[in-house]
Amino acid sequence: MNKYFGWIRIAAISVGLGALAFALYVIVFWSGAVVEVVRAQEREVVELLVATGRLEVQPVSDLAMDVSGIVESVHVRQGDRVEAGQALVELRQDEAGQRAQAARLAARTARRELGRARAGAPEEQIAGARAERERVRIARDLAQRELSRSEQLYSDGLMTAAQLEAARGQFAQSVAAERSAQASLDLLESLPRSEDVAVARARLQEAEAAAVLAQGDVERRVLSAPFSGLVLQRTVEPGEAVASGAPLIRLANMGEAEIRVETDENNLAQIRRGQRATAIVSARPEQRFDARVSQIGPEVDAERGVVEVRLTPRALPAEVFPDMTVDVNIELLRLDAALSLPRSAVAEDQQGAYVMIVTEGRAHRRGVQVLARGADWMAVGGLADDEQVVLRIIDVEEGQSVRAQEVEGVL
Repeated sequence: MNKYFGWIRIAAISVGLGALAFALYVIVFWSGAVVEVVRAQEREVVELLVATGRLEVQPVSDLAMDVSGIVESVHVRQGDRVEAGQALVELRQDEAGQRAQAARLAARTARRELGRARAGAPEEQIAGARAERERVRIARDLAQRELSRSEQLYSDGLMTAAQLEAARGQFAQSVAAERSAQASLDLLESLPRSEDVAVARARLQEAEAAAVLAQGDVERRVLSAPFSGLVLQRTVEPGEAVASGAPLIRLANMGEAEIRVETDENNLAQIRRGQRATAIVSARPEQRFDARVSQIGPEVDAERGVVEVRLTPRALPAEVFPDMTVDVNIELLRLDAALSLPRSAVAEDQQGAYVMIVTEGRAHRRGVQVLARGADWMAVGGLADDEQVVLRIIDVEEGQSVRAQEVEGVL
């Protein structure tokens, strides 16, 4: 009997509590709960697609020498940024430098000789040749008069045959000297001669080719950066012997870097080439940089339902390295001035997006069109800017009696 009455008391208490709860619900629902409301306002809304990927760099080049030798100096360390053409490693020049210097000197000499050949004989040299010709002509005249006098003396028996022959020899020498001086003058006055210029030009070409070869030997002993980039690895030290073709420096072309991320294939309709994005390095959140979508797909991972998207950075910060994890915010849509509501005021279900409008003291559902989804705001259509919209839609139900408390300055 006591057990029976105990169950009756428990049932009575449960009924009483249920009635109390229902009464409270009716009071709240029908007496009008205070709810915060806002009005749609024009503002900028940016819809972003957030994804995570890695920074990849191609090409990565292993740089080597064309010749073997002993390392004289290494000018870079791992992590250094270098410019195209910058010297990275130098070998000892040994005799190569001396050969190059001698070849350059020979080329300069040949260039001067060609200049002389083209210019002809200097005026002072021609004047000297003329003076020499005049001197030997006078000497020939004297020798001729002396020969005539000697012949007369010999006829008169006043000179021996030997003395006459000596006079004749002196005269012959003076004639030969005059011819030689005239020939030298004629040669100088005929310059420049095309055959002399041709010979000088050929000698210069030969000397310049030798200088180029010698300088190439010197340059092959200097390893320079073929492009601007980041030194990923250095495998050589000064004083070490290196073989031709042995990798010494690994260099990444940071100018060809790209970010690769994966996103759900359902986002494909919203992603387009050229869209702007902001990239954030996960390890260094302060390192932000701009990028643009450069490639979408085309491969889709059917098992995971994702597609790869590639982005090209505009300019990489100094402390960003290959294979770093990067978060990207791709700008899918930007509306500069659209009627917008805080995200807490908009809900979505199978029927679509909707808000709660307060009219005549009650909350009523109103379907809206979502134009853009920002981080904190949604741009919507189908709503007037003077309508009161419940700020926190989860706080009310359809038809509930409410007392609107307008909130201003919602951020």
